[in-house]
Amino acid sequence: MRHARHILAALTMLAVLPPASPVQAQGRDEAEAVVVVEEMSADRAYELAAEGKVVLLDIRPSEAWAGGVPEYAETVDLYDPMFYDVVDLMTEGDKSKPIALICSTGGRTHHAAEELMKRGYARPIDVAEGIKGSSAGPGWVARGLPMKAQ
Repeated sequence: MRHARHILAALTMLAVLPPASPVQAQGRDEAEAVVVVEEMSADRAYELAAEGKVVLLDIRPSEAWAGGVPEYAETVDLYDPMFYDVVDLMTEGDKSKPIALICSTGGRTHHAAEELMKRGYARPIDVAEGIKGSSAGPGWVARGLPMKAQ
């Protein structure tokens, strides 16, 4: 009986405590924050973007868009000084909206997702295989997913 009361007390405490932040591990200061970035396959990103459940952003340099961009993707150059302002506009300021980030081979998306989390975005998602493919997967093009002219 006493054991059951301890369990009940522990469960009650867990129920009233705020959830842990995915950005910062307990006991670390902000400079040492651990950022956990969600990853998603290109085909899943396409599916969710088609359903309007995720904002898909092609963050490659603007000159790369001449060869086409993923269907349903909006374009914003990661190196544009206004990048975060443009993301704010594309999400209508709703930082809870899931944002799937894609680039050529996934090299830029993880860093961009980390930065968006630090800026208060709840669900930036790394499409790590990118458009051309990487060790994370074959990529948007190799999966036969549609591209559109920019």
